[in-house]
Amino acid sequence: MLNEQDEYKNESSTSEEKGQKPHYEDTNYKPRPYIDAFYGALGVPNGFTLAVRADECEQISIPFISNYDFSIKGRGDSMINRKNPDRSICDGDLIACRIWTSRSYIQWGQVYALATSQGVVIKQIKESEKEGYIKCVSFNEEDGYTPYDIPVEEIYDWALVVSVTHTAKW
Repeated sequence: MLNEQDEYKNESSTSEEKGQKPHYEDTNYKPRPYIDAFYGALGVPNGFTLAVRADECEQISIPFISNYDFSIKGRGDSMINRKNPDRSICDGDLIACRIWTSRSYIQWGQVYALATSQGVVIKQIKESEKEGYIKCVSFNEEDGYTPYDIPVEEIYDWALVVSVTHTAKW
């Protein structure tokens, strides 16, 4: 005689155990690398490109988002957008990024994750008045996060932020 617990165990076998492909294999929502910001910076001079290829990288899938190469966790409050809260990046948010290889075409005004020698920086990118630099802008200027210029040659890898999934601990 089977009890409910035994029935549950039998029904919970994975697709792979049944000889089937996991359901995400036939979708655009396949697991992709989730990298630690510190590890992305350690990939210097290859930044995210090296970190994404690492075997020890955790893989996660973000529902309804398919056009990204990796995800990273947001840290700090510099990208909280009080003027447009839906466009904020809060501490702990899951940020989906697409590696951006073109250096001749930069989408000014967009938010990028940049692998630098100082770590990963997630900022809105604007043109700088200085030749060979970009301006990094935080959304949260009210709390003293002022724009700053960074030399393009000190950016080891670029990734365009394509989605932010807000997280909350309960």
